[in-house]
Amino acid sequence: MITDLLQPTVDQVCDEFGIPQTDLTELEEGIIGLPWLKIVAKKGRRVRVDQHWAKMTIGKGQIPVLLYKNGKSDWQVRMQVDIDSGRYATLTVVTISLVDFLCWFEERLTYEIQVEQFLIEEARQIAQNQTFIHSIKGITKQ
Repeated sequence: MITDLLQPTVDQVCDEFGIPQTDLTELEEGIIGLPWLKIVAKKGRRVRVDQHWAKMTIGKGQIPVLLYKNGKSDWQVRMQVDIDSGRYATLTVVTISLVDFLCWFEERLTYEIQVEQFLIEEARQIAQNQTFIHSIKGITKQ
């Protein structure tokens, strides 16, 4: 199962941030547990990569990833990436090895958790400021 390849990285990164671990679940339509990533895995004697890629449906903000294995060959990964030079940006589809994908996955997971923690902290600060403003309004009315 593909979750067996990804779960150790998820566990490690969550531990580094001191947050609860996310359990990944593999279903026919893909791997559940990472809302920013749409991962589908296909394995067979002759996987029709182009056909499976064309059928992938992604939600807003999701990165499409197709892991596939033809026969006894190594796992390969087709994914959409954003190439951004600062002045020029484009989305393109690449095929990379599973090892390269796992390196990317760890870095991207770390980034996603950092963004989430930043947003949580911002929301906490806004809530504190609103509480402070309400307490000042209460004092000035007296």
